[in-house]
Amino acid sequence: MHRGAEALWVLVCWWEGDILYERLWRADPGTTELRPVPPEGPTACVWELQAIDHERRAWIRYVLEHPAAPDLSGYLTSVPAGGEPAP
Repeated sequence: MHRGAEALWVLVCWWEGDILYERLWRADPGTTELRPVPPEGPTACVWELQAIDHERRAWIRYVLEHPAAPDLSGYLTSVPAGGEPAP
């Protein structure tokens, strides 16, 4: 969930192999009524892409590079460098 200047955004992302799937909803400022964002709408802002990039790197490191024994615990406990959330 990310409160942006023009909306409240909810991104739900998951991996299937090496493919990232995403669903995106938005609510107008001051409301919580979420509506799906159409496929031709935005994907993510620069701050959300920072989190997605971390997830991509962690998925490669802990799962894709170890197909016989993926380290899901390592993936789930991985935090971005500095351990701080995006602004």
